[in-house]
Amino acid sequence: MEEGSKEKKNKKYKGKPKWYGSRQGKGRCSKAQKLAYKEVFPSISINKKYGEVINFREEFQIPDTHPGVCILDIGFGMGDSLISTANMYKDKFILGCEIHRPGLANVCLKVRTLQLKNVRLYGGDAFKFLSRHIAEGCQAFEQIMIFFPDPWKQDVDRRIIRTETINLFLKHMVHCADLFIATDISDYVDYIEKIMQPFIDSGLFRGGRCDRVNFRPVTKYEQIAIDEGREVVDFHYICNNGKKDDAVEIEGDKDAAATTTTTTNNTTSS
Repeated sequence: MEEGSKEKKNKKYKGKPKWYGSRQGKGRCSKAQKLAYKEVFPSISINKKYGEVINFREEFQIPDTHPGVCILDIGFGMGDSLISTANMYKDKFILGCEIHRPGLANVCLKVRTLQLKNVRLYGGDAFKFLSRHIAEGCQAFEQIMIFFPDPWKQDVDRRIIRTETINLFLKHMVHCADLFIATDISDYVDYIEKIMQPFIDSGLFRGGRCDRVNFRPVTKYEQIAIDEGREVVDFHYICNNGKKDDAVEIEGDKDAAATTTTTTNNTTSS
């Protein structure tokens, strides 16, 4: 890479993690996806300044007769599960968080093709979104989906499934909200169960492994996993956070990541 190009790229991603530019995935969109991203994304994206909180009713134009909650899809990859859910439950409001540009573009294309009105997108880090842009005490989610999250072989502390994140979920999930997770990484299965066990022991969640849910289609990534002989494991947990004033936080298990050795570094597509 020429010096000028390198300086331009460094300036563009200034302040971002080293992996940010590569995970944006620029240059891998089809012409139709690029056009859809340009034309659709501005109208369905959530773009907030640091610390600016979301008004979910305004963002989704939710009528007063609706409880004002939505479904959160974290790291939706190419968006197959997000679009399947949005198309299956058109009376529900779906918010997707994804940093991967081709995935965002693909969802924009399908939103336009299927004329979906119940989808909004956040093109960035889900943890930052949850911690910076949702008002304290706002219980906005009736369901959270995390299908085939990145196992982060080199840095397991980056895994989206961690105690800190689950505590954030608890703050913003309505009582009896659903948390769905799926992975094909055997080590991640054990890791998820270890992270969730203190929440189950304290009564904040109930559940565990479950059968495949009907709104999660078989994606290209999952089919590869199946063909290669990897078992896909689904989890379903139900939130039992009770009243807002009764919120309890679970302390992180510092040994959870240390005692877990990841077996692959696949970047997944839900």
